[in-house]
Amino acid sequence: FKYFHPAGGHRVFGAHILASTMSGYGGRLIPPFNRFFMGGEMDIRGFNWYTISPVVFIPDVGSMNVLNADGSPRTTTGVNSIGQQAPQSQTMSVPINRITFPGGDTKWLGNFEYRIPIFGPITLALFGDVGMNLVWRRGQLQMTDQRIADLESQFPDLTIKQRLDIAAGTNSQMRLSTGIELQVVLPIVNAPFRVYWAYNPLRFEGHIGATPIASPALFPNYATYQSYITNFGTPQAYSEPAHTFRFTIGRTF
Repeated sequence: FKYFHPAGGHRVFGAHILASTMSGYGGRLIPPFNRFFMGGEMDIRGFNWYTISPVVFIPDVGSMNVLNADGSPRTTTGVNSIGQQAPQSQTMSVPINRITFPGGDTKWLGNFEYRIPIFGPITLALFGDVGMNLVWRRGQLQMTDQRIADLESQFPDLTIKQRLDIAAGTNSQMRLSTGIELQVVLPIVNAPFRVYWAYNPLRFEGHIGATPIASPALFPNYATYQSYITNFGTPQAYSEPAHTFRFTIGRTF
């Protein structure tokens, strides 16, 4: 839905509202490349391209160094890059929860502008963009049977849930971007060249921690298990930009 309303003189108030959802049909899942991503000058301007997405943990395989019981690196003998026998760090494969951005299946978006003509093709616009991109249908976000079988065959003590877990706070975070934009209409392409500065008062700021899924019995000693927890289970700080300065060609709406 788009709406434009005169606001005195040649000034105009414009609004754009969009809501969309999708689902697989006949028991099928939404392909990963068809899921919704938001962010960028075409929707919520203060955020980077396609970075607005729920955060999900997907089981995968990682590698880590094996430690001795005293915490020192365990070494083995192997062939180095020049074909000679040399000490090397001993490694092992471990199951991990990998952080990924799968996109959403439902989104809504509102763009609002107050456009003030300066002269000729040049317009100044005060804008506000607000929206949310979320996973509404949890059953549409799951592992394939083949991938689960591969992981459980590699790690027999591991039980993989088919439905993927979503990081707390990332599926219900509303985004809001406000700012000022200078628009210059280019006659050849009949589209504006835009320079804007945006501030994001609503954005995600927090820590994302993937839950370790390996059993302590998988590891040769407690020191290696603790290293696994530190490397693959420590929450990582993640924050979206507070402000953005960008130029582009084209219209938000």
